[in-house]
Amino acid sequence: MAITAALGHDSYLVMRHGAGPGTRSGNMDDVIAQIQNLSTEDALGRQRLGCCFCNDTASLFNSISDETVALPGLTSIVSGKAVELFARMLHHPEGIHAPGDIAGKSSERPSGLLPHQMRGSLSQYSLLTLVGYSSSSCIACSNAVLREYRSRGLDFVMQVINEPTYLEDLTGLTELMKSADYSRVEWVDEVDDEEFADM
Repeated sequence: MAITAALGHDSYLVMRHGAGPGTRSGNMDDVIAQIQNLSTEDALGRQRLGCCFCNDTASLFNSISDETVALPGLTSIVSGKAVELFARMLHHPEGIHAPGDIAGKSSERPSGLLPHQMRGSLSQYSLLTLVGYSSSSCIACSNAVLREYRSRGLDFVMQVINEPTYLEDLTGLTELMKSADYSRVEWVDEVDDEEFADM
């Protein structure tokens, strides 16, 4: 089980990571066999909840470029939410395989909802509960990354350390970003100067 608690200057993310392949059984032979057949589905056949890298190609960043300190009180709020999330996951009948709940849903469990992600802002006094599924382009838990790590071990780790864009290239994020940039350029090129001025 993994819980992420990330702080910005006035924003935060608290999330539980989804179950990876091979997390249903404690028997090492079964785990290795399940890893051989990597999938974005968990051991129960549902799409796995994502890790903190699955849905966030740009990590949380500080909104004030020269300031690196979170607002007073933010750390206690975030750590409390992380502990509560962990405790609820431990008491859920499906444990790490529990689906993510969204705020506003009713829960028949005594402990209440079990969200996948909580994103909040102190300056806006807002809290969102979100569900993000595992991504085939994730630089941490995608099939491509797990397969490379399993087959190459420390050589893979060293290549990741020495080549800053290796993970993005391996998972297809580099091509995805290029296609997104290309789409943006095409859209801008289709707008007349007069239409652009009216916008």
